[in-house]
Amino acid sequence: MSAKSEWGLFRAAAIACAVAGAALAVFGVVDVGSEVATRAVADGSFVVFSTFAALACFRAARLAVVRRRLPWWLLGGAATCYAVGNAIWFYYQVLSPDTQTFPGPADVFFVLVVPFAVGAMLTLPSRPLSPAARARAVSDGLIVGAALLFLSWILVVGPLFGQLGEVSRTYLTVYSYYPLTDIVVISIASGLAVRATGRERLPMLLVAAGFVAIACADTGISYLALQGKDAAGSGLDLGWTFGYMLLGLAALTPAWNESVDDRVDPRALVREVLPYVPVGIILLVTAFEPGRLSDKVLVGILAAVLVLLVIRHMLTLADNIRLTGGLEDLVRERTHELEQLTHRHKSILDGAGDGIVGLDRSGQVTFANPAAAALLGRSGDELVGSSFHEITRPRGTDANLVPVDLDPIAAAMSEGQARVVADGTFHRSASADFPVELTISPVGGDRVTGAVVMFRDVTERRAVDRMKDEFVSVVSHELRTPLTSLRGALGLLQGGLLRDVEPKAQRMVHIAVDSTDRLIRLINDILDVERIAAGKLSLHREMLPAGDLLDRAVGEMRGLAAQNHVRVERGVADGTVDADADRLVQTVANLLSNAIKFSPSGGTVLVSAVERGNDVLFSVSDEGVGIPADHHEAVFGRFAQLDGSDTREQQGSGLGLAICRGIVEQHGGRIWVSGDSVPGTTICFTLPKGERAAVAPSYDDPSVATVLVCEDDADTRAVIGELLAAHGYRVVGAASGEEALALAAENPPDAVLMDLTLPGIDGWATVGALRSLDLTRHVPVLIVSGTDPGRAPVDVEAWLTKPLDLSGLLSAVGAAVADGAARPRVLVVEDDPALAQVLAALFAKHGVKAVHASTATGALRLSRDLAPDLLLLDLLLPDSDGFALVDWFREDPRLCRVPLVVYSALELDDAEKARLRLGPSEFFTKTRTNPEDVERQVMELLDTMIVGAVR
Repeated sequence: MSAKSEWGLFRAAAIACAVAGAALAVFGVVDVGSEVATRAVADGSFVVFSTFAALACFRAARLAVVRRRLPWWLLGGAATCYAVGNAIWFYYQVLSPDTQTFPGPADVFFVLVVPFAVGAMLTLPSRPLSPAARARAVSDGLIVGAALLFLSWILVVGPLFGQLGEVSRTYLTVYSYYPLTDIVVISIASGLAVRATGRERLPMLLVAAGFVAIACADTGISYLALQGKDAAGSGLDLGWTFGYMLLGLAALTPAWNESVDDRVDPRALVREVLPYVPVGIILLVTAFEPGRLSDKVLVGILAAVLVLLVIRHMLTLADNIRLTGGLEDLVRERTHELEQLTHRHKSILDGAGDGIVGLDRSGQVTFANPAAAALLGRSGDELVGSSFHEITRPRGTDANLVPVDLDPIAAAMSEGQARVVADGTFHRSASADFPVELTISPVGGDRVTGAVVMFRDVTERRAVDRMKDEFVSVVSHELRTPLTSLRGALGLLQGGLLRDVEPKAQRMVHIAVDSTDRLIRLINDILDVERIAAGKLSLHREMLPAGDLLDRAVGEMRGLAAQNHVRVERGVADGTVDADADRLVQTVANLLSNAIKFSPSGGTVLVSAVERGNDVLFSVSDEGVGIPADHHEAVFGRFAQLDGSDTREQQGSGLGLAICRGIVEQHGGRIWVSGDSVPGTTICFTLPKGERAAVAPSYDDPSVATVLVCEDDADTRAVIGELLAAHGYRVVGAASGEEALALAAENPPDAVLMDLTLPGIDGWATVGALRSLDLTRHVPVLIVSGTDPGRAPVDVEAWLTKPLDLSGLLSAVGAAVADGAARPRVLVVEDDPALAQVLAALFAKHGVKAVHASTATGALRLSRDLAPDLLLLDLLLPDSDGFALVDWFREDPRLCRVPLVVYSALELDDAEKARLRLGPSEFFTKTRTNPEDVERQVMELLDTMIVGAVR
């Protein structure tokens, strides 16, 4: 049964016993029946409740742990003897009174009760006694027993022995046995009661009270019998009934088999007073009846009591001396340990390199270690007792003095919460201020009594941080700029300039492009990790649909997936997040890149996003070898690698996941490796859900040219569409001539790419139909065919032969949608001539003239002469910087609204971007954005701002 059920049983039994006891008391005291009925009810209750006690004790023995069963078996034996004796007594007293003899068969069982009861009470306590406590317990029992014997001799035993010669020896032996053993039982029970502690208190008190009630009833009944009075109906017989009830309830107490509380004073007040209570009763009796001292037996008992009291006092005194000596030894030992601990703590404080001071509630210094004194330029004695705020004179980030009520130390003590200040400033006596990091830890718990302040001088660290920032800036410019030039030049070679050279040379260029991209990614990763660690990664948050982010990331990874023969699938994509689009796409793309590279050929990578509570859960799963469980956390460390050889094979730096974690955590989310995907790996991260829906991009911008691609082969149509979309065109696809005509009639395109072999009506028929419609009569048409150019039945702008050349396709489409306006001019302000040439070549493909200036002064002169349509600006220039050049442009009415594209190695925050804005402005970081992407953005800006721009 549960503890709750056990307590329910105990309460029910206690209530039943209380009701039955009250009824028996009323029945016995109030004359409601004959003497025979009264005797029958009283004797019957003896049988019932002694049987109840026996059953309860045997049940307790069965439920108890093995080492605690013996006392309950013994109590059960005692209660069984009571039950059998009471049953025999009931027979002779009620059913067959004429055959009653004294002593009778019932006395045999009553006599057997005593050894069971004594054994049970001696074994019931579970807490062992020390030798001294055991000696005092024995002396207490002897004193109580002797005192009870004194009283019993007057009331029962003395008169009983006065009948010597008048009754049989058997009678005398049996009926003197009862009061004498009652004295033993009461003595042991009283000792048991005062030893009751902890969770054993209730059952031990109930057992002691039960045996005391039975013993007192025995003595009282014997006294009435010697007076010639009938015990039945006297009320004393209820003592037996209540005693049996108490024994049964003790056995039903739920806490009897649980551990006890050992933290109890062995010299409790009750225990010390116990022996003096019966002695006081003896002295009162002798004071009121001094004639009793004529009885030599009483005199002997009184003398024995006094001797026992002296012995007990001596035992107590000896125990006190022993306890006092032990306590003094313990105090000396603890004092020595405290001195050693204090010395050790002082050594630690004195040896600490950081300043450590203790403050009271008012901010006064209570102690200060040597490092604190040295950092503040004062002696330790000078610091103690002074106001720490007045000594340090802290300053905020604005270099102004911090008022006392705004001091973070006072705030920490007021809130009761520890604080860390990373950018504090303290004053050094007779010297300048110095930067500090400090930790404030309030002391005193709920009621703060002071604080411990630990601080350190971070002057050297700040200098190192500045050097690191300068190094990062140098790396950004001196590595990113030439790498960008190199990547752009290689891109031009790979994009078509080398199409007539040998395949081996083309393969070498491809290898060079891949290696350059790898080096660029490594530099970007290192700079990103440093920026994240320094907390300088700026985020440009906006409300974004998760699906759009996944689509962008999947689109960026399609080439890598095709190269590794891995299929990338976008699963469900629910929810909207408030995030930096570029950084989040970088995170997902990084995870996809890892999944693709470590997936087997023919494998599948799944990316999805689902709403979960207040978050959106993103996950990327692959079918690779998986990550061991003990490395789930380690993979997010810097340069973390599970297998160096495998990592080199996959060309990984080990920084990708560290960057992912930094980006996700800066967004307020978390990232982890899921342990549910075996085999394979699933990496999950969460971002808080956005509070409003994102605004979908508009596709109704008239400045963006629409190209209708009519091609029956879905793969070819998709490739052409992605190429054109990457260069700023809006693409509409059609798989048949009929579909192309319907789309063109609904929304006339700016140009049409037409395949000649189509299901249904062929390409030429479709072109003829377009020419017959007023809306599409003048739409340029470019033939895309696998055959060589032939005679065209209808005028077309160009004939492109499959396989298509990228630059040729873009040039033809650009020329087709051009309307003959003047060539736009872009002023390229770049101190690296190689990169400037690459950019000029990219713009030339679109009919855009690039004018180069390598200095700010040259840019200013050229801009006044030619009034550029767009400014492409590097910020780090030999004679000035881009910020000053933009300030000059703002002062010129002709140039203050010119579109601006910043292409620099510097990472800009929002405030710096705001300083640079002229007209429509875009910002790109070298090596993070390829020249081709800058080319596309420049073209889009020109299309937006210049009517008739030439692509």
